[in-house]
Amino acid sequence: MNIIQLISGAYKSISIESSEFIGKIKELLVFDFITKCIGGFTIQELRDLSNAQVQMIRYFRISESGKDGWVKYSSTSTELDNEGDTIVTNSGLRLKRIIGDVVKPSWYKKQNESFWSNAVNKAINHNPDKTIFFENGLYEFDSKINLTINTKIKGENKRGVLFKYDGNDFLLEYLSPLTDGRDPVVGLSFSGFTCNAKNAIRINQEGDFSTIWNKQFHLKGLVVKDIILFGKYGVDIDPNIDTNINISQTQLESFGVGIKMSKVFDYVIESVQIEDFGCGVSLDGCDINELKNSRLCRNARHYYSYGHDTYGSQNAVTKCDLLQNRRIGAVFLKDTAFDKITDNYFETYSPAGMYIKTDGDLKTTVSKNRFDNTGQLNTKMLSFAPKGTLLFVNNITNPSVNMADVEVLETYYNSFNRLLAKWEGNCENTPIPQNPVVQRGNFDLNKIEAYNLNDKSLNGNVAFNFFPFSQSPVTNRTVFRTDVQTLYTHFYNINTSYRNYLIRITARAIAVGNGYHILRYVEDGVTTILKQGYLGFTKTTEVEVKEYVIQIPTDKKGTGFITIEHVNTEYELERVECIPTKSILAQPFGEIALVNGMVTINIPNMTNSGLVQIWLKSQVGTLYNYLECTCNASSFTIVAKDNSGNIVTGCNSIIGYNILKL
Repeated sequence: MNIIQLISGAYKSISIESSEFIGKIKELLVFDFITKCIGGFTIQELRDLSNAQVQMIRYFRISESGKDGWVKYSSTSTELDNEGDTIVTNSGLRLKRIIGDVVKPSWYKKQNESFWSNAVNKAINHNPDKTIFFENGLYEFDSKINLTINTKIKGENKRGVLFKYDGNDFLLEYLSPLTDGRDPVVGLSFSGFTCNAKNAIRINQEGDFSTIWNKQFHLKGLVVKDIILFGKYGVDIDPNIDTNINISQTQLESFGVGIKMSKVFDYVIESVQIEDFGCGVSLDGCDINELKNSRLCRNARHYYSYGHDTYGSQNAVTKCDLLQNRRIGAVFLKDTAFDKITDNYFETYSPAGMYIKTDGDLKTTVSKNRFDNTGQLNTKMLSFAPKGTLLFVNNITNPSVNMADVEVLETYYNSFNRLLAKWEGNCENTPIPQNPVVQRGNFDLNKIEAYNLNDKSLNGNVAFNFFPFSQSPVTNRTVFRTDVQTLYTHFYNINTSYRNYLIRITARAIAVGNGYHILRYVEDGVTTILKQGYLGFTKTTEVEVKEYVIQIPTDKKGTGFITIEHVNTEYELERVECIPTKSILAQPFGEIALVNGMVTINIPNMTNSGLVQIWLKSQVGTLYNYLECTCNASSFTIVAKDNSGNIVTGCNSIIGYNILKL
């Protein structure tokens, strides 16, 4: 637009007397003004414009450094001069900045201001849904920045834009109103800058569940990407740095937090670097979020997630470097559910090198991580206290001379949480927890012991909340306790192709007359007692094995399960096995006489060994089910015993037998 066009436009739009028009034309034809129209104005030069210059030209370019852009005359605006989006001339006319999607905080910064807090807060308040763009440079703040739900903080380059703040508040903060808002999808995002502050980013707040926490918005869709956060954590504020002394999360956060979020869903923190904080990332009741492809280093704790009431589930830490944590628990999960820690690299040189700590978590998955054990000293490398089965699979450990132990604590063991962890597929150097109720390797359907359990295989009577394991003082192995409550073991590996099962119980006697059991078969809610009585364990210095065969009743479909009641007796139960067998010869026949309870039987065409089940009949008609006879080749000798293992000299005949091949 040239000066002739400007004059022509002004002439067409303003009705004035010719002499007055000539006067205004003279104002426009001032050489300096024409030059400014071409080269641009400073903010002060815009304020000095006359009414005629503003009303006739209307559009002006700002060339002042940091303020560049265009403004236009607004006859309706009543806003005050803020040097950013509104400039008021000396005569009171308003020039409004033409703003697209991007706002620069430098537009709002006054020349006499040393800090940027006022300018940035103005930029956000006047442009709540815009991208606040920071060009390369140093930005020092003297107070926090209050964000809106759609503020986008974006720097030109994460290594070129530096935020610096020495206060104790979070520098960048959004707190949603306590109005029970539901699930807004936010535009809030952070990218492209470095921040040096004790506390960097905070989204929502912690507090009482009913009056504060649950009244906040459920924020969805937050993005944090490609930023660097440096805190103030070090020996000057934590005298116990690099020790294995336990410390609360509240204490750690008093040393500063990189990113703290409450009630945030479906967010992504990606390609960030977080260093030197009391806690790098702290989550309070956040769901379905992911921290990935990031580097967390020299924080007292790198990552903390807390399950708040029913919130705090399905979060993931994926493909991150988690390095040099300075206090216990690089990753700490508290009361969370279904979280995943996958494909990460852990390393520390600190004696506080507990990499992962959990407490009250439900079904956490820890998989495909690499643990470099380079600094721990008398510190558990991993410590889990889950409420539901934790899965630790396919991990790699590179041990050092200070290789530390791992543990799975029974803090939350009860009748509904009988299997605490599964440990399988890890490299040979990865330590294995010695705690019971940790399943090692694939589950063996036919066996129940301290290290081979599933959620259905074990329970007790009424309130089964005691820990049913102890360390045997004789064998030094973990055994089931049967001296406190009745214990039940269940086998669900029933196959309709099998009717006969070998029950094998391994135990050690610690009292006289012990080992009473009741074996039941349960199908469609109907219970059938298969056998009951004492097994007669007698050895006290070592374990012994008792075996017998049970048979599923012929009138049953064979789709139920076998349950064994180990009645409250004084013996150590180490293992129970239930092995399906097939009958290879069944022979009910007429009575065969026994002499002093003994007889030798020849089996035609019998070439394989097997276990023999014999039905005996006493002189008074009592039936005894013989359990322990082994058939070798084509003959075997029977010694009749009752269920307590006593020889029955009163038996005078055999009424049938069943040979079972295992």
